[in-house]
Amino acid sequence: SSNDGSGEAEIYGILQSFPANLIGNWNVGGITFAADSATEFKQREGVFAVGSTVKVHFGTDGNGVHRAREIETRFANDDNGRDDDGNGSFEGAEGHAYGAIDAIPGNQIGLWRIGGIEYNVSNSTVLAENDGTFAVGKQVKVEYYLDGNGGRIARKIETTSETGGVTAPTRFKLFGFVSQMPANGFVGTWVVDNIIFSADGNSQFKENNGLFGLGAYVAVEYTVQNGTNQVHEIETHVPPGAGPNLAAGRIDDKGGQLVAAAQLLATWTIAGTSYTVTPATDLNDFTGALNVGDTAVVNSYLDGNGNRVATQIRGITLDEIRYVPIVQN
Repeated sequence: SSNDGSGEAEIYGILQSFPANLIGNWNVGGITFAADSATEFKQREGVFAVGSTVKVHFGTDGNGVHRAREIETRFANDDNGRDDDGNGSFEGAEGHAYGAIDAIPGNQIGLWRIGGIEYNVSNSTVLAENDGTFAVGKQVKVEYYLDGNGGRIARKIETTSETGGVTAPTRFKLFGFVSQMPANGFVGTWVVDNIIFSADGNSQFKENNGLFGLGAYVAVEYTVQNGTNQVHEIETHVPPGAGPNLAAGRIDDKGGQLVAAAQLLATWTIAGTSYTVTPATDLNDFTGALNVGDTAVVNSYLDGNGNRVATQIRGITLDEIRYVPIVQN
């Protein structure tokens, strides 16, 4: 959790600046953290670099100073519209959303509007009519990444009965990365994956999995009112691929997906280990399928109840099969 009551908290955010010898003030996600000789620095996932995503575990002292206990790299951001490390994932620059179709171009190629938000569909977009045909008003899930200009490129659009866990049928849900937020407090303009959202005094804010900041991965539940994306709730989640645990293995079970459509949480079993799959989980089947019997890479963390929560499950590439240690049951 972001705050367990002992004054300890965490943030996943974009590294804005840091001292040359690592000791001193760091700016992560727009928030200042003080690092000293007792701070642990972990660069297993790459060296510290401005623009990359890091995790800071910190405590706040009596003077309100955020003292970093641990700072670690999580991933370099693929924010240039390219999948630089070739793993099928656009780290820090991708998302997925659940909403109703507002508009479809004539031949299905071009700009779609889903839940008030525009997505670019090309010949390489996977269009899957899993739960009925595409039509205005039909519920869909869209998976996308940002190109170098901030445009949302749809990788996949599928008809579905899933809503991403909205609390009312008139609302939509989007999971993405914060690039702008109000300077003071949380009321005002938020920008998530280049989409403008407006939060007011009725909006709810939940920092369950890290503090809000630039580069935080959030779920936005919103309505469209007179062309404005009005925030009902924003909640932090551990970014896809940013959890501490990585495993690869065979998908044994997906918890009866037909039953799970009505539920928010599904349990997938991979290499004999159970993982909780939430609407925030990035299910990436672009490099390999995610059917029972397929091999997948799963990134996860342990929640406060000891459950393994998957941040990302992605089909494994042939290259990875050669060097990723496959977990055997």
